[in-house]
Amino acid sequence: MVKSNFIYTMVEALKRRGGSAEDEELYLDLSKISELARSDFMKLLMKLEILGLVRVYRLSKDRFKVELVSRD
Repeated sequence: MVKSNFIYTMVEALKRRGGSAEDEELYLDLSKISELARSDFMKLLMKLEILGLVRVYRLSKDRFKVELVSRD
């Protein structure tokens, strides 16, 4: 189950990285804070994308670029 505090943490991690990062970088950031399974991380990415907070682009089969959606 994805905890709601991970949403805030991921958004803050993206802000620190200038609004975009690769999925592996974000996963490492979140896994330093708490144990997080890779499958839960991917569910979190999907949830954030559905909420319209991020956009996820496929770079290769197993690599993704995550961009924070600016809300002006």
